[in-house]
Order: sequence, then structure tokens, then C-alpha cells
Amino acid sequence: GAVALKNRLKEERSRLKLHMFRRSLPVLLIPAPFRHIATGLWVTLTCAVTVLSLMPHVGPPGEFHIDKVVHLIAYGALAGLPFTAFQTPRIAFGAALAMAPLGLSIEFAQDFVPSRQADTLDMLANLAGVAIGIGLGPIIRMLANRILPGAAANPD
Repeated sequence: GAVALKNRLKEERSRLKLHMFRRSLPVLLIPAPFRHIATGLWVTLTCAVTVLSLMPHVGPPGEFHIDKVVHLIAYGALAGLPFTAFQTPRIAFGAALAMAPLGLSIEFAQDFVPSRQADTLDMLANLAGVAIGIGLGPIIRMLANRILPGAAANPD
């Protein structure tokens, strides 16, 4: 009786909260060719950052902490691009979030590369870039849905 009704109401409330959360970030309406370009750019940038980070004697100059700015921008782009590359918010957020462990693991791996070493400030710059990318990604996603031609007409 009353307990079953209470449990049912609790379940409905939980389902409604989940539905509201899912609706907070819109499905990407950008046509497939634009998404494919963004996906290709994201994969290329991910590979480039990984390879360049693990090569000996490669990297931006450390003077004036320019290398930290490069880390911030690179990981911001790595975390922001999935929001224009992947149609569903869950996949976009998951791909963006995956850039954090990538940045940390690359920094740890640099200890095994000649003339490279792990740097805590680089790790923090990577994580800050990921946070910025995740923060700006949904905004870029909403703008792309409004600006790109055929976005509203062709969800593909």
C-alpha cells in the first residue's frame, strides 16, 4: 500500500531528475560532414600531442612558462573538440574527460624518455586545459547548433 506508493514516487522522481540532466546539454544537430571533420581534427591533435610529448628534445621553450600556456591550450582543445565531434552529450563528455588521464599518463611516461622528465606544473596545466575545454565545450556546441548551415534541418 503506502510503502509501495512511496517507493514508486521516489523512483519517478529519480527518473525525472535523470531526464532533466540529460536534457541540459542538447544533442548535436551539426550535419555529419562537420562532425567528421571535428572528429578527424580531434584524433589528429590527440596523436600529435601524444607523439610530440614523448619525443626526446621536443617541446616549447620553458622560458617564461610558455610551455605551460601551450599545455593549457592543447588540452583545452583536446577536451573541447569532442563537443563538436560527437552527437550525444554522454560520449562528448566522456571523450573530453578522458583527456585528463591522458595528460597525466603522458607526463609520467616522460620520465622514461631521454632528456624529458615529468613535471607537476605541466600536469596542472594539462588538467586546467581539460577543465577549460569541458567548461567551454557545451557553449561551443550550442553555438555550433545555431550557426552551422543545415544544423536544425539535418540531425543525421
